[in-house]
Amino acid sequence: MKNKPSTSPLKLIRNTIRKFSITLFIVAISGGLIASVLILSNVLTPHPSNSSTSNSGTTTTFDQATIDRLDKLTTSNDSSGNQVLPSDRINPFSG
Repeated sequence: MKNKPSTSPLKLIRNTIRKFSITLFIVAISGGLIASVLILSNVLTPHPSNSSTSNSGTTTTFDQATIDRLDKLTTSNDSSGNQVLPSDRINPFSG
């Protein structure tokens, strides 16, 4: 019977790091790139000042033609009984 040589925990950690060195390198580089992009994005994005975030009281107006077109729209509660379907088609939504 052969006795297994006892290995120190530091040697196991070193071997694991050597084994996965390429993977760890790629993860570290990717993390650094992501962090730098986020930092640059925050630096380059203009932040609104306090005066522009307050409600300045802008109002929206509609002309009469737009109001008339909105009034002509039907709601989902309106019955659609006046629709004529082709004779070979059925309405799957009617009872």
